[in-house]
Amino acid sequence: GGNWKRALWELHGAAGFWTASLLIVWAVTGAYFAYPAPFRKIVNLASPVTTTRAPVSDPVEGSPADLGRMLEQAAAAGGGQVSGLVLPASARGAVLVHVSSSHPAPSDLSKTVHVYFDQFSGEILATREPRDRTAGDALLAWAKPLHFGDFAGPAVKVLWLVLGLVPPLLFLTGLVMWWNRVGAKKWRSARRDAAPAKRQSVANG
Repeated sequence: GGNWKRALWELHGAAGFWTASLLIVWAVTGAYFAYPAPFRKIVNLASPVTTTRAPVSDPVEGSPADLGRMLEQAAAAGGGQVSGLVLPASARGAVLVHVSSSHPAPSDLSKTVHVYFDQFSGEILATREPRDRTAGDALLAWAKPLHFGDFAGPAVKVLWLVLGLVPPLLFLTGLVMWWNRVGAKKWRSARRDAAPAKRQSVANG
């Protein structure tokens, strides 16, 4: 009926209602990226998380093993092409190589072969196939694709980009609604309270 405040309220409610599930997914996956350890513990209660239990290297004196050789071995062991590399973050950490049978490599790491190497000897410590992963592993592996829309092709990425405008839309419409209901009244009340003091100050001056 031409009432912009009513239209704003309906826009805010409709946007929040139809995107609530997706906003919850973004919030949960975003919290997982910020606090991965507590989330892994929670998921581990329902299904063992095995991908985070990486094997360790046996420290020895000398230079680290040849990385190029590790990549060749990983491709042969995984039956595909190297799609990712994670260098060890500690003195006993293992070198992790992701191997994918498809190109481009899937963003869902649960579909790749994980090959772990001793960073000193260059020997393969473990090879983990997708079929060896638990439901907990798959759940955590889906966190990145769900958060960024990195699955099912470019159409989903475009959709995620458009839907990513919903949170700022909700913020702005909510801010305007708050101002109309509360903020404007407080501002006018503050101005009325300040007016006598201002007139008194002018009179005394």
